[in-house]
Amino acid sequence: MDRDGSPFKRRKYERVPVEVDWGSFQPLLGAILIWPNHETSSIYDISYSGMALVRPALLSFEKNQTIQVQVSFGEKPPVSFKVIVQWANEQVLGVKFTALGLSEHEALDDFLEDRLIGRHMRKIDPKFFGKGVDFSVWYHGPRETNFYLWQEKGQVTRAEFELDRQTLIYENGQLLRGGKLSQEQEQKDLELEDLFLETSQEAPLVRRVIEVLSQIDEPRGPMKELLKILVKS
Repeated sequence: MDRDGSPFKRRKYERVPVEVDWGSFQPLLGAILIWPNHETSSIYDISYSGMALVRPALLSFEKNQTIQVQVSFGEKPPVSFKVIVQWANEQVLGVKFTALGLSEHEALDDFLEDRLIGRHMRKIDPKFFGKGVDFSVWYHGPRETNFYLWQEKGQVTRAEFELDRQTLIYENGQLLRGGKLSQEQEQKDLELEDLFLETSQEAPLVRRVIEVLSQIDEPRGPMKELLKILVKS
């Protein structure tokens, strides 16, 4: 179950791309499967029902075989899963999860939830911007998630993220955090606390924003610049 009980992600078992060319971001954003013979496979995509991954070079297997594996999500400790081999070709293998327990569900929730929000973020046409706004790009997604971007001469000067009634701001080379949004703030009359955020890769809000951004349709250019800032902060 996600944080607000929304069933949208589970109903369709939407797959989330994992093996993307993120370079130095890969340890934070990627996932690795560890086989019983200790071979590892990069995961191409994953959902609540299964995943597609690099076929192991040495491990022998058959279709419909059940295998106990471990999955390492980002930089977190590996979690054990039982998977059933569904299909394979010379390079890629597809498996289905089976007998998911509480710890497995929690691990999948933690990895997929915000990435699925990112998959559903949509760029808003400027004609729908309200009067007086000065941002140049606006993305809107599930659960009132918003991402606003200010640019000058092709460079990001400010970015504002609204996620689960919290706000994270990048401006002038610094990350600022606002508290919970009030009813007035939800009407865009934001009065942010400008509280400096002691950021790290473990900081929950920063990590969640990184995961959302990693799945937006245009993850290069300004998006990649912002990811560099957030990952290194």
